[in-house]
Amino acid sequence: MASFEFTLHRPPFGKQRPRLSRGRAYTPQETKDEEEAVAMACSDAMSKAGLWDALEGPISVDIDLFYPIPQSWPDWKRQLASAETMWCTVKPDIDNAAKLQMDAMNGVAYKDDAQVVAGSQRKLYSPSPRVHVRVSQLGLFDGDEFDDGAGFVKLSRKAPGRGAAGIEPVPFDDD
Repeated sequence: MASFEFTLHRPPFGKQRPRLSRGRAYTPQETKDEEEAVAMACSDAMSKAGLWDALEGPISVDIDLFYPIPQSWPDWKRQLASAETMWCTVKPDIDNAAKLQMDAMNGVAYKDDAQVVAGSQRKLYSPSPRVHVRVSQLGLFDGDEFDDGAGFVKLSRKAPGRGAAGIEPVPFDDD
């Protein structure tokens, strides 16, 4: 299964709502610029991973949004936040920031964002504001391959009555 990741070394940016002018809707320039930067970073990461076309089939997208630590915070709080484990609860909303990333990768990383069936999103504080994105192609069925913590495990489809939907895990080997 194909996968790649990339990082944009700048503060996360939320997708802005369309604007109306003279009865027509348009996307604000700041949103267009940010989407273009994400698409370029995505395309570069795909090239480095040896991927030349948009991925097909089910896709997982994990997005980590790292926001700047407020200068107004006391030193003790800034130090805690610098560990990148403190949740960020300021705007933009996580769905707006993630939507910008997802929309920008549409047609680049995957043919259609309807292919995205799994993933995660996190907002954290960091001394190094950035956006980190991981895109992974998944198997056709949920759980075709999964990491059990000790390495990958492949599922073996057995006769019905053996586990959920007749599926039982077996150790994975490349043979």
